[in-house]
Amino acid sequence: MNTALPPRAALTDPAARAHPGSPHAAAVSAAERLCALRQQVFGVSLASAAERVSVVVYALTTAHGDPADALAEAQGFAVSRRWQVRGCFHDVTGDTEPRTRPGWDRVRQALLEQRAHGVVMPTRTHLSTCDRLYRAELCWCRDQRVFLGLVHPETAL
Repeated sequence: MNTALPPRAALTDPAARAHPGSPHAAAVSAAERLCALRQQVFGVSLASAAERVSVVVYALTTAHGDPADALAEAQGFAVSRRWQVRGCFHDVTGDTEPRTRPGWDRVRQALLEQRAHGVVMPTRTHLSTCDRLYRAELCWCRDQRVFLGLVHPETAL
C-alpha cells in the first residue's frame, strides 16, 4: 500500500512567490519549514507501520461552532487513503495551548496507547496558529513515532 503523501503542490498565491526579502517570503519560509518537518515526521512514523494504517481525526471549533464539517473533511481524507479511522475527537475553545485541551489530550492518549499511527485534521490551525506550539506538537509526534496528517498543507494557508 502506498502511504506516502502526494508531492507538495506548487504555490499559486502571488505572495508565496514574493521576493526573498519581502515580508511575505518569511511567512512562506516558516510554512514551508513546518510542512517539511511534518512530512519528515510522517515518513519516520510510517517506516515501521503495518500495511493497514489507522488514524484518529481531530477538529477545533469556537464556542458556537459545529465540528461536524471539519471532522467529516478529515475523515474523508483518511478514508480516501484507505486508512482506518479509529476515533473522532474535537475541542470547543479558542486557539489555546493544545496540551490544555481535553480533546487533544484524548488524541495524544490514543496515540500513546498505539490505537492509531497518526492523527488527521483539516489544517494546522486546528492544532495551533502559533508556530512554536505547532512545532512542539510535531516534535512530540516525531518522538512518539506517530504522524500528523493535514487535508490542506501548511503552505496552503
